[in-house]
Amino acid sequence: MSGTSNSPGTNPKSSKSSLSSTSSLPSGSVVRPSPVTERSLLESVAGFINDVQAYNINAAANVLSNANQEIQVTWARFDTADVNDLKQILDNADYVNENIAQTPPLLLVLGYTQGVQIWLIPNSGEAQEVLSWKQGIVKTLRVAPTPIEMSDQPDNFSHCRPLIAMADATGPGTAFTSASFISLKTGEQVQNIKFNSEIADLVVNRRVVVATFKEKLAVFDSRTLEAKFTITSCYPSPGVAANPIALGDRWLAYADKRVAPVHRSLGGMENDGAQSMTAWGINVGSKLAQGVSRLYSNFFSSSPSSSGPSSLGPKSSGMVNNPQATSTEPQKGVVTILDIVRVQKGDRDEVNVSEKIDGVVAHFIAHNKAIVALEFDHSGSLLLTCDRIGNYFHLFRIVAHPAGASYTAVHHLYSLYRGDTPGSVQVRSKHTCTIFALYSISYVFSLLLRYSCSFRTHY
Repeated sequence: MSGTSNSPGTNPKSSKSSLSSTSSLPSGSVVRPSPVTERSLLESVAGFINDVQAYNINAAANVLSNANQEIQVTWARFDTADVNDLKQILDNADYVNENIAQTPPLLLVLGYTQGVQIWLIPNSGEAQEVLSWKQGIVKTLRVAPTPIEMSDQPDNFSHCRPLIAMADATGPGTAFTSASFISLKTGEQVQNIKFNSEIADLVVNRRVVVATFKEKLAVFDSRTLEAKFTITSCYPSPGVAANPIALGDRWLAYADKRVAPVHRSLGGMENDGAQSMTAWGINVGSKLAQGVSRLYSNFFSSSPSSSGPSSLGPKSSGMVNNPQATSTEPQKGVVTILDIVRVQKGDRDEVNVSEKIDGVVAHFIAHNKAIVALEFDHSGSLLLTCDRIGNYFHLFRIVAHPAGASYTAVHHLYSLYRGDTPGSVQVRSKHTCTIFALYSISYVFSLLLRYSCSFRTHY
């Protein structure tokens, strides 16, 4: 990876005021709230007829309609920055406001087929435009909060904050292989970090910037944007996120490939949930369908040379019975939590958890299947995990020990049960989780009893 600083970039449309807790609201476009009207039965039927008729148009009309198609929203995310961070607001005595402290504004990031927008939505409901970037496809974007003040390490970008970090398809080379840092104050690109692989996501806090890839992580200092350490032992996720992580104020949790006995913590998953009759039927039916499909494909695609005794003889069975062959296979459901301040780096700034190193907070088994979602709560001591099936969500309390991860206690508090059908899992906030299942069904769980679901937290 390499970085080039102070390189000029395309100026986006942004507010002139700083997006921080001490600044005034941005002076961009303002969209006032409007009442939501539900369609009547007649309007729903008419819309359905129009949708059906759209499939019967000819190819020339299809090409014409696609050419005139409006830009659509491809992804959306609520982000956290200085302007809506409760800790920053309460710490700043000049900006403390009772209404702001009770209901901080929402920071909505919308990704389009071309470009991205950031909107600030206060309690009044008037959406105010903060940034409008209309060049190229943006895969992910994060608003970087102001780093923690440290006397021994100055902030190299204090004059141009706040910054946004994004991965887009513009510029030379392969798309989404570089992270661009752009100032919202000046609209110029202040840093660009290039990688050899495609970026899956960017996650930021007041200490570090984490770039996630399919099976590895790259962590950078938020003050200097210089590389701190890398992790190459991440388990590939089969879910929506290619490499799910959870980033708290100081802890970084990720799905590891295998258990390291030297760091194995006390506790972890107690059970993965009892399987109901419906789940058993779905599982048996799925395995039966896979077996029939495999038998059908082998019967029609196998040749006499490939179906002989050599392919089913002692050679293949020896690979299964060989413990050295199976020991290299990655293990599912393992979670590792690192202290990003105290973590010990090895050669080439790589963190190797298989060795006895400092900075490992916890290391335990959370599921029997591959993990697709991880999230810390606001306190940073509760960790929510979910596997690829999405039936059970486990909530753990991490009680760290100063002597190391092997003395850390991981308490499995409870499990959230959604259902037996598979679903696409996404954790939406730090005190609630939203699960998107099949057939357009969504589930919302409140993780802590003192929080309640409202129209401002769920949609």
